Amino acid sequence: MAKQRPVSGSVRPPSGPRFKVPDPSDKDFGLIFEEAADAIFVAGPDHKLLDTNPAATRLLGYTREEFLKLSVHDLAAPEELANVEMRLEQLDSGKNLTYPRKMKCKDGSIVITEISARKIPDGRVLAIVRELTEREQARLALKRSEQQLRTVVESALDCVVGMDHFGCITEWNPAAERTFGHAREEVLGKPLADVIIPARLRDMHRQGLARFLATGEGPVLGKRIEQVVLRGDGTEFPVELSITTMHREGEQPQFTGFLRDITDRRRAEDALRASEARYRALVRNSADAVQILGPDGRIVYVSDAVERVLGYKPAELVGIVAMGLVHPDDSARGSAELADLAQRPGAMLTDTVRVKRKDGRWRWMECNVTNAIHEPAIGGMVVNYRDVTERFEGEEALRAAEARYRKLVNYSNDGLLMGDAQGNTQFASPSVENILGFAAGELIGVNVFSLIHPDDQSRTQELQQLIVRSPSVGFPATFRVKRKDGRYVWVDCVCTNWLAEPGINALVANFRDITARIELEQQLQQAVKMDAIGRLAGGVAHDFNNLLTAITGFTQMLIPRLASDALGKNYASQVAQAADRAAALTRQLLAFSRRQILQPVVLDLNARVHEIEKLIRRLIGEDIELNIVTSSNLNSVAADPGQVDQVLMNLAVNARDAMPRGGRLTIETANVTLDEAYARMHKDCRPGPYVMLAVSDTGVGMDAPTRARLFEPFFTTKEKGQGTGLGLATVYGIVKQSGGNIWVYSEVGHGTTFKIYLPATQVESEAASQQRPSPAAGGSETILVAEDEDGVRALICEALIKAGYTVFGASNGQKALVLSTTLPKPPQLLLTDVVMPEMGGRALAEALAVRHPGMKILFMSGYTDEAIFHNGTLNGGVQFLHKPFTPDALLHRVREVLDGK
Repeated sequence: MAKQRPVSGSVRPPSGPRFKVPDPSDKDFGLIFEEAADAIFVAGPDHKLLDTNPAATRLLGYTREEFLKLSVHDLAAPEELANVEMRLEQLDSGKNLTYPRKMKCKDGSIVITEISARKIPDGRVLAIVRELTEREQARLALKRSEQQLRTVVESALDCVVGMDHFGCITEWNPAAERTFGHAREEVLGKPLADVIIPARLRDMHRQGLARFLATGEGPVLGKRIEQVVLRGDGTEFPVELSITTMHREGEQPQFTGFLRDITDRRRAEDALRASEARYRALVRNSADAVQILGPDGRIVYVSDAVERVLGYKPAELVGIVAMGLVHPDDSARGSAELADLAQRPGAMLTDTVRVKRKDGRWRWMECNVTNAIHEPAIGGMVVNYRDVTERFEGEEALRAAEARYRKLVNYSNDGLLMGDAQGNTQFASPSVENILGFAAGELIGVNVFSLIHPDDQSRTQELQQLIVRSPSVGFPATFRVKRKDGRYVWVDCVCTNWLAEPGINALVANFRDITARIELEQQLQQAVKMDAIGRLAGGVAHDFNNLLTAITGFTQMLIPRLASDALGKNYASQVAQAADRAAALTRQLLAFSRRQILQPVVLDLNARVHEIEKLIRRLIGEDIELNIVTSSNLNSVAADPGQVDQVLMNLAVNARDAMPRGGRLTIETANVTLDEAYARMHKDCRPGPYVMLAVSDTGVGMDAPTRARLFEPFFTTKEKGQGTGLGLATVYGIVKQSGGNIWVYSEVGHGTTFKIYLPATQVESEAASQQRPSPAAGGSETILVAEDEDGVRALICEALIKAGYTVFGASNGQKALVLSTTLPKPPQLLLTDVVMPEMGGRALAEALAVRHPGMKILFMSGYTDEAIFHNGTLNGGVQFLHKPFTPDALLHRVREVLDGK
């Protein structure tokens, strides 16, 4: 360690204000530099020394040539190196600095200096250094002295009370707070007489103060007296009092009183005078150990209780130094306290120290020590002590538990509120801010019912009355609470009445935000409802498609036969048109129920939107402005082009009807990534990259009940006859069957936005193949037909027979399987419905494929079945004909399958 350089008598202490760094541009700078009594250093931007003056050599011992080989870091004392970089950064930022610094001399000694430095325009640093050893040491010594004095006052066991010449309190230490029951802030500046002196003695106090101020005479100053004083609760008790005064020239005197509660001592003295024999009996049989220490600190007497407390027999302790039993960490303090106590006859102190038992264990002892050295009958220090280890450790455990529970409250994700019986908040945990947006302090005094949703007010107030009548019982509840930003969140709450619990005295509510769970449950309920409706709609559509197949097919076959009957032909055409409209209706139902047949290709949604733009413009009319906002570098999606067009058309129609007086319709596309948080908030949504298709309008908007039923089939807000209520249901089904998600944002009077998210794909988009159908042609092949609907089976068989085919029909798969064994030749094509009683089409196809490997298979159905479809998309290699169909469509498809197209 470097030695401290001794203070030189020739060093001039700084006088007047701090010295100023000279300007190098001053014409007299050179003269100042050489002749200055203070050291001057010039450093470059790299902090290397460029020049020093003679005073620098006198200060640190280096020659100028030696200085020029050093940097500013080399001159700093080791403990100062951490601060050097900070000061250099401050200088680089343009600050002028004056600060103390320990510097290292050439001989290794340390000198304390004051440095004034600045950066000059050319980038160099100019610093003037002055030695401050004497002044710095004096200042530090004064600072330590003041700190020690404050520590003594704050930690003193005696009351320290200060008073000015007006008789008002200027000092009040913690011991005074404990003894008198008044907090420091309550009494500072108040008259001392009004605070601690009984009313009957206050005039005497004021007269004594007035006499001292007038004459300088104070009979009680510098003496230790006993006085009766007043506690904060109005009770009187005796104290030992000594008063000192400080009177600086030109200032009014200040008084300091040192007081000690001597109530216990007086009682002990009274008891001693009343009966020494009784006292000896009490000592001998006391639960506390009592011992007397001679002036040299050795034990001269110890009571019998010491064996129970410390395990020693009294004779084993007599003659030993008492401090030898005290823990090393406590002995220095204890010795100092005893030494101080020895100078104050009759004084007493209380302390808690660790003492070693005979078995080697350390135990906490609460000790009351009284200086009775000058009492002839005792001649030593009287020490009463008891084992308080359990209490001490219990208090430590209690403090640790309180700290632990405070951390649990402060860092819990659940909110905690405490309030009175009326619901006024008295305490709020920090986690409340995460749930409600209010800082904990902002809720103090707020009535919680002012934050509860109006629809939940009555039942929560009834619950609050029940809680008040039911102590210690926890009541769960779920309701909505208003956040600071005005939004309502759902909370799960358990409220318990602890009003009668001494440490609590409040209603305690633990709650957590369950908004996400509630919304997911609502989404689940909606999804279950939509799925149930979809199953019903799909089943109806399937059965209806069978009927429509027969109606459409036989009507198409009937019309040519009515060529000479104009009226009959017209009737048949009307039936055909009605069947077509019914078929369109079933297609919408199948779309909603996600049982339609999709033919997805890789699409560029931007291109699809622009292709249909003209049609949408004609559809919405001239009073509605259409904005197309497409994103560049848009990812592709796998979707059915026709279904995408239907989604856009349906949403455009819905937007048009919501803007009867005109407005703006916006169609947007964008690449988005839906993260885990979004997926948790939206049922059936998986995180990942998506392409968003958004359709927004500036129309009338929707309320919450309308939004809740928006996608239900046949639900409509339009007047009767103006809509089927299937448009948005169709959109919902198409999006869901395409693996996407749809979400609607709407408020009454603020328009509506539908956002559709379709999974992105990295495959390049392709155009949907548009093949022109070939003319219907017949054939001579053998075809086995399996169809459970009699009308449809009759239509199929008749159409195929008329086209030249050899046809055999069966009403279900089992009968078709039996029939196949009786055919004159193996069937070349199996035309089968997918869903049939006893045996379905898939099982029939698998059984016949084993017997007739070269047989072609064509499935038909009114809706998809998982046996041959996956999410509504045909499995690879499967041929399918969707019901309802016309005879021409049937013949085209049969011929394509037989020809392997």
